[in-house]
Amino acid sequence: MESLLVFTLSFILINYFILNFAIGYFSENKIDIPKIKDTYQLGYIELDNKLTKLEKKQKCPSFVTEKKEIKELKTQIENLNKLINNQNKVVKKEKSIPVSTNIKPTNTKLYDECVQSLVVLGTKKKTAKEEVDKYFINHQVNTVEEFINNFFKDRHDKSSRPN
Repeated sequence: MESLLVFTLSFILINYFILNFAIGYFSENKIDIPKIKDTYQLGYIELDNKLTKLEKKQKCPSFVTEKKEIKELKTQIENLNKLINNQNKVVKKEKSIPVSTNIKPTNTKLYDECVQSLVVLGTKKKTAKEEVDKYFINHQVNTVEEFINNFFKDRHDKSSRPN
């Protein structure tokens, strides 16, 4: 009994679909099915499908050219960084080069005592010589005491000035 019921239901459904297909196929009032676009209206560029593969490659930049451009930009950035580092090294070297003067102090004993006094006060010998050289270029000094007083007074004035 159950198999007869299943058979009749399946027979009715199959005939229903066949009949509807035949009516739709042979009828004179055909309805055009609207075509569904596969792109959205905003945000997409529609390409011509008639273009050959070569034309498509030329028209649309591929990711390979983008990678090449990125590599070129990275190398430019690296070159600029190297240039900046080299310039920084040159500036550091210029700062570290002591001021060389052809003017030798007339009183070498006074000069040596001034350098020695700065060393005793905690300055490295090399920087002490540079500072004494710079000071002797701009100032006339007669005694070590005069040098120490005026040197530290000038240094204090320079450090207290606003930039």
